[in-house]
Amino acid sequence: MKKIFGLLMILAIGSISHASDNRSAPNVFSSGSTISSSQMNENFNFLASEIKERDVNCNNGETISDAINEGYNSLTIYGTCDGGVVAYMFDPVIYGVSFNQMLNKPVSYLIIKGGEANRAAVIQNTAALMESGAMQKSFLELSNLTFNDSLNANAGSVILLNEVNYEVTNIINVSNGDDPEYGRLTSYDNSFIDIKDSIIKAEVKASDGSVINIQDTTINPTEQVDRVVNIKRNSVLKTDRTTLNGRINFSTGAVWYDYKSTVNCTTDYSCISVRASKIDVEDTRLNLISNSGSAFYGKSSYMNFYTPVVDCVSEYSCFDFQDSYLDINLSNNYEGKFEVTSNNGDSFNLRVSTINLRDATVDCSSSYACFNLTKSELFTENVNLNITSGINGVYASVGSFVEFNSNTSLTCPENTSGSSYKEGCIKTSNNSNLRINDSSISSNNSWALESQWGSLIQCNNCNLSRLDGGESVHLNANSGLEIGSGSNNLSVECGMNSFFANHSGMQISASDSCTQF
Repeated sequence: MKKIFGLLMILAIGSISHASDNRSAPNVFSSGSTISSSQMNENFNFLASEIKERDVNCNNGETISDAINEGYNSLTIYGTCDGGVVAYMFDPVIYGVSFNQMLNKPVSYLIIKGGEANRAAVIQNTAALMESGAMQKSFLELSNLTFNDSLNANAGSVILLNEVNYEVTNIINVSNGDDPEYGRLTSYDNSFIDIKDSIIKAEVKASDGSVINIQDTTINPTEQVDRVVNIKRNSVLKTDRTTLNGRINFSTGAVWYDYKSTVNCTTDYSCISVRASKIDVEDTRLNLISNSGSAFYGKSSYMNFYTPVVDCVSEYSCFDFQDSYLDINLSNNYEGKFEVTSNNGDSFNLRVSTINLRDATVDCSSSYACFNLTKSELFTENVNLNITSGINGVYASVGSFVEFNSNTSLTCPENTSGSSYKEGCIKTSNNSNLRINDSSISSNNSWALESQWGSLIQCNNCNLSRLDGGESVHLNANSGLEIGSGSNNLSVECGMNSFFANHSGMQISASDSCTQF
């Protein structure tokens, strides 16, 4: 991230020219250039010589645009200033706009800071004839103030916000299909926005190869839209110690890196949606409530969670993945709970996806299965799965594969189904495989393991128990059990065309319909 920021700063400084004398920076760099410290120092010295400072007291009739038009580009403002600001360096006539229609004359490097404590200085844009921002490789920095206009960075520009209260008070809906633009803060076309120690009430958006870096900031939704982040088309969001109070979306090659941030979301949609994108987060807290959807939806994406804290309640699935990969590692630094509740579905719903779960304790409540796999894979290592409600702890079907390793334990509660057929705590079906290594499965009034329709269970030092004393394993319809090692006794019940093979010293009690190899 530092390299990305440094490159954007180099591009911004390299493109600076002064409006009055059109002087250029002494060294202009392009992609692949070798940059020396002396060249950078020359550019910074040039930049310092180009900064002209002035105080602007808007309550006394002074304006930001007048100061810019007089050649000043570093302003300290007081009071409430009306009229947006834009950093740019081009002739607007070629776009069918006159200089008089612009918010101010051309300036490619602009700094505005509030001169009063607690961000009391205000910039607003009541006319809203043109939005504020930085255009065409320009630079805009705002600090210690309240800003009430939309901000856009485009075409390789840079915007820095430090200690800013941001809220658009003159919201105009610009319809863009299913992506309306209400009060936004946007970076697009290879641009960069850096936000620190701020409070933002807007949807933060990035697209077309842009980067947004947010630290120690709170992002709140507007009254019109509960989504607070929308990153798409090969753009990057990096967050540190930031609170996101709303839905977040990543699509078409987007990337999210996070450290110690929090997502608080209550919605009728998905709180987190990830499509063809990547997430890599550490110590992130997810407090997700979806009233009529899946709380976390992923498709064709890669997601890596290191020591997350998760509290999820969803009407359907908490985690709903298709063609995706999820790695969850709670490690020894785990600071909180991992709880998932599905009111009317499966807590983890996987289709052609993989979950790798390590060093974790997961409390799971669902109306069906905690993990429902279709053509998918589940790998665990040193994991405690506490199933508090539901029919299955794990249900794997249609060529799925489940592997429990290294002291994984799964506890299923009483099966309260009204049917006399009580499905197994772990159930494999339709040519699926279950492999249990050095792990334990405990059930109440149902089989610990059930295998149906051409599926296979492999046990290597697995410890199976059933509270009501019934059979621990049920095999049916061309399914099988292979025991490689272990010392505990095991009871097996078989339906049609089922078999077991015992290569260990375990004592197997099997029904007459079982075939032993």
